[in-house]
Amino acid sequence: MNNDTRRHDLIKLVAFETIRLELPERLNYLHGYWSAYQLSLNTDTRPGRRKIATGFQAIGPDPANDSVNCFVILISSFIMSLPNIDELPTDEAIHDGLRAAGHAWGLRGKHLEDSVQLGSSRFREIMRRFLTTGSEKALVLNEAKQCYWICDNSSGVPGERRRLGSEYLRPEHYPQDVDLVVDEPRGALVGCKATVMLTDTTSRERIGLWLALTNSGSSFGHKDVRECVAPGTITSDDMPRKYKMHGQRLCEKLTGLTVIPEGRNKRYSIAPDVWAWAWILETPEVECSTLLNPDR
Repeated sequence: MNNDTRRHDLIKLVAFETIRLELPERLNYLHGYWSAYQLSLNTDTRPGRRKIATGFQAIGPDPANDSVNCFVILISSFIMSLPNIDELPTDEAIHDGLRAAGHAWGLRGKHLEDSVQLGSSRFREIMRRFLTTGSEKALVLNEAKQCYWICDNSSGVPGERRRLGSEYLRPEHYPQDVDLVVDEPRGALVGCKATVMLTDTTSRERIGLWLALTNSGSSFGHKDVRECVAPGTITSDDMPRKYKMHGQRLCEKLTGLTVIPEGRNKRYSIAPDVWAWAWILETPEVECSTLLNPDR
């Protein structure tokens, strides 16, 4: 497989996965966007002269205002400009590269910023899978129906995982009257006080949150923390406390609640009525959660 083919495979994978998770209602139109993008490249490839509208007239009256059109152009131009697609770019390089691609296409203002945000939302996660799985296999996996699962702590403790099916749960259909929705497929932690993307959290925060979810209505200790992290990560007896501390800070930022109070004898108890949450997963096994395995 030549380099250009691999780049086009990566473009299609990033486009498919991002739209599937962020704008699922637009997924059926993605093939048309892709065809229009290819046409625009063939129509005008002169540096500094390319415009968003070129090649998109068949899709809508004002293609420059279409978020998916702009996203496809930015992500495609950015990936084609990467010097090496076998290395993950930094977050800064992604933002700067997408913004530069937008300027080259004549995109400005809110449309540019929205497209950069959409393009960078899941880029590293998807590209990492592309590199570790292989482009052909990664693309085949996307054709399979994904099944989602959900559980909550409405009884005070984590309930049984219930199968949602293959339909992605959109934010407007989230469970009501909860303090936090952990939406792993979308990569978002949606709290009553704040929303945080998983890509903007640290491993200590994610592990601390996982412990808070799985131990709602019970308790956990330093031994449980050690079992959650990679061997050799914890180098002192007091370090497990840092995972508890960072997990509590994240929970407080999201919900405003003290979910994991200070404990005794290296154990921390979570009251059954301290918070209400819903947890959406891509697997029924919480041990395979992306909170513990962000590269999965």
